[in-house]
Amino acid sequence: MQLRFSFSKQILGHFKHSSNGRARFVIGFVAAILILATATVAAFRSKRPSTVNKAPVASSSQQMAPAQSPANRIAEVLPIQLKAGGFVPREITRPKGDYFFSVQNVSGQQEILLSLEREQGERTHEVNLSKQKRSWRQLVHLAPGNYLITAANHPTWVCRISITAQ
Repeated sequence: MQLRFSFSKQILGHFKHSSNGRARFVIGFVAAILILATATVAAFRSKRPSTVNKAPVASSSQQMAPAQSPANRIAEVLPIQLKAGGFVPREITRPKGDYFFSVQNVSGQQEILLSLEREQGERTHEVNLSKQKRSWRQLVHLAPGNYLITAANHPTWVCRISITAQ
């Protein structure tokens, strides 16, 4: 124990009194952090979920079922914020395909129920946002048609999503 302490004391003392040694230590430390971060990112990118954890609320609809993104195509992210005045953006137009919903609650509401439904009224997904869960992130396949994201108890808070055939 005494040997270990005096050895670490010698090393730290060397860095303390040598600006060149301190610089080498900092550069080595930063390089190690960068290598670790790069390896972590590479590991996460190689692991893609094959399914989404949440199932649709309505009957198993082929049009809005959670999507499995093909390996050669990455789903587009639809960033949406729920603010005190409603959804931003209020309207989105995209071609049919796989989309990763990212709805962030910055409205100040502690509890809010969000729904994704076809304009004809078929509710396909539903999520309850709370103080602990402030965002809704889900991969979905959107077929051509019009969809609405709505907030319960706030009839004017609507985000209209128009999906085209191409």
